[in-house]
Amino acid sequence: MSISLVKLGWDRAMAQNLGDELREIPVNAGCYKFPETRVLPGDLTYGIKLVRDQIWWWYTEDAISKVKMANLLADKRMMEAVRLADKDSSDGHVLEAAKEATGWLAEAEFQLTKVKGNPDEVRQLKAKLKEARLVYKDILLSLSERCPNGLKYQELADKLSRLNEENIYAKNKFSKAENI
Repeated sequence: MSISLVKLGWDRAMAQNLGDELREIPVNAGCYKFPETRVLPGDLTYGIKLVRDQIWWWYTEDAISKVKMANLLADKRMMEAVRLADKDSSDGHVLEAAKEATGWLAEAEFQLTKVKGNPDEVRQLKAKLKEARLVYKDILLSLSERCPNGLKYQELADKLSRLNEENIYAKNKFSKAENI
């Protein structure tokens, strides 16, 4: 029963393209749409959310869907980092969410290298990931000014820039949580 509910949520997330709607966050690069995030690190049910996200990842089979799912999970983690920083939560939770966000974004970039198919869709995905990199960099630089471990956020922003400039799709550039 619980697996079917998770599968239903996954189907809904992919069908409705939740990464393209919901909460808009103004940043220097413009306005970027993030999925709403209600459960945050430190909440009692956060572990269940992580298990659900891992099941969503396992259910995602084709490369295009993997890119979209990794981007959605990256957006969710970055939104967590922003919300945690807004709540003045533990810097450790904020930093971990930011690291996971950049890791999932790197995973989306990596999965994009495996996509074979419609060139227009590939161009759209590349543009979306490029926009995400720019927005994430702005957010990380903002967090570096607001949070005690500012240098760590600047390092993440620098890694994102190098990912963009060098066109590197290596997973080891970021610490994506393998065991979400």
